Amino acid sequence: MKCKFCLAEVEDDVTVCPVCGKALEETEDTPAEETVEETVEEVAEETAEETAEEVTEETEEVPVMEEVPTKKKSKALVVTLAALGGLVLAAALVIAVLYGMGYKLSDIGAFLGLKEAGPDYKNNYSVSDQKMEQAAKEVIAKVGDQTLTNEQLQVYYWLTVQDYVYQYEYAISMGADTELGFDLKKPLSEQVYDLKTGKTFEQFFLENALESWRRYASFVQLSQDVDFKLSKDIQDFLDGYKEDLEAAAKENGYADAEAYVDAQVSKGSSADAYFEYVSTQYKALGYLQSKEPELAPTEKEMEDYYKAHEKDLADAGYGKSAGKYYDVRHIFVTVQGEMGEKGYTDAQWEECRAKAQKLLDDFLANEPTEQKFAELAMKNSEDPGSAANGGLYANLTKNYGFIKEFEDWYTDESRKPGDTGIVKNTGSSKVGYHVMYFSAAREIWKDQVETLILSEKMGELLEQTKETYPMTVNYKNIVLGKADLVTETK
Repeated sequence: MKCKFCLAEVEDDVTVCPVCGKALEETEDTPAEETVEETVEEVAEETAEETAEEVTEETEEVPVMEEVPTKKKSKALVVTLAALGGLVLAAALVIAVLYGMGYKLSDIGAFLGLKEAGPDYKNNYSVSDQKMEQAAKEVIAKVGDQTLTNEQLQVYYWLTVQDYVYQYEYAISMGADTELGFDLKKPLSEQVYDLKTGKTFEQFFLENALESWRRYASFVQLSQDVDFKLSKDIQDFLDGYKEDLEAAAKENGYADAEAYVDAQVSKGSSADAYFEYVSTQYKALGYLQSKEPELAPTEKEMEDYYKAHEKDLADAGYGKSAGKYYDVRHIFVTVQGEMGEKGYTDAQWEECRAKAQKLLDDFLANEPTEQKFAELAMKNSEDPGSAANGGLYANLTKNYGFIKEFEDWYTDESRKPGDTGIVKNTGSSKVGYHVMYFSAAREIWKDQVETLILSEKMGELLEQTKETYPMTVNYKNIVLGKADLVTETK
């Protein structure tokens, strides 16, 4: 006998086609067609969040196709196949709707709960200004008690894009035909970042933005759980940051901080969101700074690490023969007055030297510390390249490029932290005297190895923290606004 619906060959005593699920004849107890219709209606009312597991459990009850169902099994088979047919129909309807909304077929599995959602959940996260405003306060990610809203996400996302553009500025300026395949004139959701996976630049930047927030948020959560207190300097900085942001906005010609953030980040963000971004970073970094003494490697750890990576370090210029790094502070005092045909007069030079000497004498007479020297340099140094940083030049080496007298002073092997002096400068466009303060000297190989070991330990701490405080993300509700960096997106 053939099924009148799909024409498949079926046994004479079968009441429901095992191929298409249609009733071949009605029974007095349960009309097959009514059962199918009722089941379809029931399944259609279920949400698209049913898992594949549920589907699998249901289909396992269906006998294999080679078996000939007896009349005793037929009734149960009617219901099972009908339910399966209804589920397939409902799923087809859902897929049609989602596909029409712009989802990829590969994304629909995440919507149905058949796979873990990720950045590729949607083809396009960009929305209009109006939709962005409506969804701005919606929480889209969590790490412990820390939450991330859409408007906060905009800061991480667009600054991630800006960093990328800055890093590859020249290549990007050459257009979309570069190896990057990145074009600022096109929507990021339409540009493929990874040819193997099909991941777009929008998805790539979103993934990196979320991971950036996750790193900071996990350390903030950890710091709260151990009742860590920020240093006074960081706390004072954060307490005054909103006022500083308003001042920066005015200085750059914007009406207020909101307009400033709109222009610098995106229209979907806000001044409060930007403050949360800064606050989260500083809280996390403040905690990490407190861990440095605990994580700092011992001399033995550094020696062992060097032996294990000696060739690579030497090839990179960090071998034991690489020399030293020097940190030095200075206050530059320039010769004043008009320079004659034969240069400055002895009296002009002496006046400059006397001023430099007085600065040094006053410093030494008042409980000299490096911090006090730095404050003195900020107020008195005439070197614009270092005054704002307390006169500091860090990681100097031999033959760095300074005048010989300056370099000879800081590379003197007898030099110790806290040493001071005065150096005459006759070899630059501005001449005068340098009031010197020696901060530190470090062997280059040790400095590099210490940095590498500390980075590894910080990485291990990060991984442990991420395991303790996993991130959950609601990709379905993520939206992205617009920024002046790229052309208008959909």
